Amino acid sequence: MKKILYCILVITALGCVKKTEKMEKELREFIARHEQEAVPVIKAANLAFWEASISGKEEDYRKVESLQHELVKIYSNKEHFSVLQKIRSSNSVKDSLLQRQLTLLYNAFLKSMADTALLQEIVSMEVEIEKKYSNFRAEWDGKKYTDNEIEEILSTSLDNELLKKAWTAHKAIGRVVCDDIRKLVKKRNQLAVSLGFPDYHTMSLTLSEQNPAEIEKIFDELDSLTS
Repeated sequence: MKKILYCILVITALGCVKKTEKMEKELREFIARHEQEAVPVIKAANLAFWEASISGKEEDYRKVESLQHELVKIYSNKEHFSVLQKIRSSNSVKDSLLQRQLTLLYNAFLKSMADTALLQEIVSMEVEIEKKYSNFRAEWDGKKYTDNEIEEILSTSLDNELLKKAWTAHKAIGRVVCDDIRKLVKKRNQLAVSLGFPDYHTMSLTLSEQNPAEIEKIFDELDSLTS
């Protein structure tokens, strides 16, 4: 009887080892393919955003938008997500680095498992807001000021009237983007609800591996200590 139990345990253990090897091999292959597909686009998108932030040109922001749309296509691939779901649900990945990579990939894909048209619309809205921020210049008394000039005034000036003008003019960006941001918030919340989250804020924190309740508790404590 003991020999039979021992054999069963050995067979079970070998089966688990083989399953782990299979799932880890599949995940490694997935990561390699994903890196080959996504890394060049991510790099190009980051460089394009850098250029657009410097130039403020419409064509540069359109390039950013195009590359971000390409990333949406990559991360909204439902077949690829199903592979990650299968590997994740197997609970067979034991290597700590692979476990971490699986978590990050799963979360990255999960937030794109929504209506593609909605995802693309959100990207376009985000890029448009970034463009408005980039091109905004504080203005008073007929002169426009760069962000660096504003920061210099706010950090060094002792002239209260000048400080007031600089601060007020700098915050005028709110009137420029407020309507766009309200629309974006609604679209983001629509996205989050479609994925089973109560709102975008909760989704963003959760998929960043943060506990929304814990974050709220920290800020409540901070508020009570500073009130």
